Amino acid sequence: MNKFQVMKIEFDARAILIERINRFLARVKLKNTQGQIIEPLVHVRDPGRLEDLLFPGNELLIKHKHGKKRKTEWEALFAKNGTKWVLINSGFHRKVSEWAIGKLKLFNSKITDLLPEQRLGESRIDFMVKLEDGSNIAVETKGCTLAIEEKALFPDAPTKRGTRHVSELLEFVKAGNKGLVLFLIFRTDAKCFAANRKVDPDFADVLERAYSKGVQIVSLQFSYDIDEQWLCFERMLPLCNKMLR
Repeated sequence: MNKFQVMKIEFDARAILIERINRFLARVKLKNTQGQIIEPLVHVRDPGRLEDLLFPGNELLIKHKHGKKRKTEWEALFAKNGTKWVLINSGFHRKVSEWAIGKLKLFNSKITDLLPEQRLGESRIDFMVKLEDGSNIAVETKGCTLAIEEKALFPDAPTKRGTRHVSELLEFVKAGNKGLVLFLIFRTDAKCFAANRKVDPDFADVLERAYSKGVQIVSLQFSYDIDEQWLCFERMLPLCNKMLR
């Protein structure tokens, strides 16, 4: 399938990471409009470890943000990986997911309604998709920023929340409904997707169990065109062999 433009994501500056202070805060170095070197704080919206992306000396694309309630004036958008750029801002996940659900043929029937943030068991899942054939599909979205040896891996840190969400999808499907986990892969160096058993065996177990009981797994790969400042859809990634057992 050919590359498709998904959404424009414009950045205001290129910066060098000095340190990641905590999960949501980093300090960077860049030149301001007067040519002076400044070291502002930057908001990091992805709570994952991102150890191969957020390390001192790596380059980031950042956006200037305004707001009285903000603790920082800047927000991290992308981190450099070789010659490519990886989206590290989870604030875009919903819009990317909505684009994928609306534009790609993920279902066998026409979509009649797309309901965000729907209650499912003890959790809220990202979408409930209503189809023309009368069926409902519960969809949970996860962003993936880690790739090792050409395998996209999720999660990069233990995720009790993610495990709970997949468990709710499993129960939903066991009750005769349909469910789908949509992985947004922002690494172009990946050729297949798998659960990261080494980091979170509980998540890997429940995802493989859910898959064996009929929960669909769809992995979509995206790239970033820094010249045009567009996030682009590349292709659907297959599951790695170990996911098919």
